[in-house]
Amino acid sequence: MATTDPLQEPVNKVVYLDQGWTPASSLKFYFTSQGSQIIPYDWFLALEQADSQTLFRENQNILKYRYLPRCQTRIIRRLAVGFVADQGVSRKWLGLTCAACHTNEIRYETTGYRVDGAPRMATSEVCSPR
Repeated sequence: MATTDPLQEPVNKVVYLDQGWTPASSLKFYFTSQGSQIIPYDWFLALEQADSQTLFRENQNILKYRYLPRCQTRIIRRLAVGFVADQGVSRKWLGLTCAACHTNEIRYETTGYRVDGAPRMATSEVCSPR
């Protein structure tokens, strides 16, 4: 879990709302491919941030775009919620799942309340506060 948020909204714990979803249901929603093929997966794993050798998929960068980082598990290779590695004809591809646009966290103090199915507040550019 990334506790230092680049937009000054740190989260020390995540609480999953009781929506009638089991943890397995949430994981299935987060990481079931929808068939999108955005970039070859091995390229994504090696992709660096602009003007840096830090990986693009690093939690602080994912948070900058308001996606939800995921801790590494044996099953999922540290992809943000809603991102998936999907097997194509001749290689794996990075794609998106429904959860990329439909999972959010409401943050209060240092707790993130996860809402599966909520509209995502992701952005394609990072804005500084005015």
